[in-house]
Amino acid sequence: MILAAVLTLVWFIYFSPYFKIKSFKINGLNRISSAEIENSFWSQADKRKLFFSSQKNLFLFDEDEFISSINDRYNFISVELKNDLPDAFILDLKEREPIAIWNEDGNNFLIDNEGYIIVPASQADFDQKMPMIENHSGNKVSDKKIGISQKKNDFILNIFTDFKDSKIDYQIEKVFIENDVDTIKVLLSNGPFILLNSRGDSDKQIEKISSLYRDMHKDEFAKNEYYDLRYGDRVYYK
Repeated sequence: MILAAVLTLVWFIYFSPYFKIKSFKINGLNRISSAEIENSFWSQADKRKLFFSSQKNLFLFDEDEFISSINDRYNFISVELKNDLPDAFILDLKEREPIAIWNEDGNNFLIDNEGYIIVPASQADFDQKMPMIENHSGNKVSDKKIGISQKKNDFILNIFTDFKDSKIDYQIEKVFIENDVDTIKVLLSNGPFILLNSRGDSDKQIEKISSLYRDMHKDEFAKNEYYDLRYGDRVYYK
C-alpha cells in the first residue's frame, strides 16, 4: 500500500502532464531580445536529465544550469528564476543602465557607469548622441568589463557632465583614452582637442579651459589645434 502510494506520487510529480512546463515569462528586458533567452530556455528544456528524456517537467528543469548560461552570455545586475506552480517559470532580470558608447578595436559597446559591457551599440544609440569613448590604450575589455580602473572611468564620465556645465559653445564629439597612462584626449565637434590629466580633477581642468575660452574670441579659440591642461595650473596651446 505504501509502495503503491509512493510510486503514484512519483508518477504524478515527474511523469504526469500536470507539472509539464507550458509557459516561460521574462520580466525586466528593454534592450536584449527576449527571443534569444526564450530559445535558450526551451532548448535546455529539451535536453535529457538523468534517465528522463527531457527537462520539461517543472521539477526536472535545471535552474542553476540555466541561470549560469544566462550569466555567461549576458551581463545583468541580477538574475532570478522562479517556478510558478504548476506549469510555468518566471525569469526576473535587472538590466544595466547604459551611459556611454565604448569603442575598442573597431567594436562598439554600450557600457554602464561601472564599466560593464551591456550589449553591442546600435545605430539608434549613435543617433541619440550618447557619449563616445574610444580606447587606444593597451587595457582591453576582459570578463565583460572595460580594462581601465573605476577611478579613470569616473573621471572620463565626469568630463561629459562638467563640460555641459561649462560656458564653452562646443559639443564633445569623442573622448580618447591614450596610451600615455594619464592622458585623456577630448575632441570637440568642429573645434580643437583638449588634453586632460586623469590624475587631476576633471571639473577644475574644465573650468580652466572654460575660463580661457571666456577670455578669448570664439574664432580665436577655434584657430588653435589643441589645449593642454595636464601640467599644473598652466594651459598650453598651439
